[in-house]
Amino acid sequence: MRHNWDVYNEWRDEYDLSYQGLRDMCTEAGIKPPSKGTIAYHWSAGQKAKTQARQKKHRATPHGRIGGVVDSFKRKPIMKPAQDTVIYSKDIERTWRDRAHHFQGKETTVIRPKWTTQDLIDKVWNKDTRLDDKGNAYPTSYCYLTGDTVDCQATTTHLDHVDNSAGNGLDNAAWACKRANEMKNDMTLEQLNKLCAKILVTAGWSVSPPT
Repeated sequence: MRHNWDVYNEWRDEYDLSYQGLRDMCTEAGIKPPSKGTIAYHWSAGQKAKTQARQKKHRATPHGRIGGVVDSFKRKPIMKPAQDTVIYSKDIERTWRDRAHHFQGKETTVIRPKWTTQDLIDKVWNKDTRLDDKGNAYPTSYCYLTGDTVDCQATTTHLDHVDNSAGNGLDNAAWACKRANEMKNDMTLEQLNKLCAKILVTAGWSVSPPT
């Protein structure tokens, strides 16, 4: 929840509150009290600057950069898979609503699983050697769509939902290069492969399905 620190600061000045005193007042007012660490962040001299400096230093590490990607991955709403064909209603208002839903994908409740950045790192890179299953050393790996080597802390590398309708679990996460992931968009892998095959055939390539 969001805390109103302007009010808390007024309480502190008026009643000369300690950390526990603020927590007690919040409880009496029916408000979930902030933790003592959160209070220290806002009230201790220099604590906010120290915390921000520590966070900035962490965000500059591979673990910190990958952690930011993980946070974005977990916040993504679950989407319906793309439809190959859409039948529109004769009713014009419903037609535009259907088209809007088709364009955006239908969002459902965001489910934020409890796996961590470290869980992802341990899944992709061996705990002992810190190499992935193709021999790439942390923090590099490969795009699951193209096979290209990618730097997993770079903004040109995405942590993709392999199946857009399957949720935000660790098993549904895979690294992808930005261009390939943008092309995939909300398609399933089967839909993407069929589209790529059409593009190649149109360009004069010979394409055969995998055996």
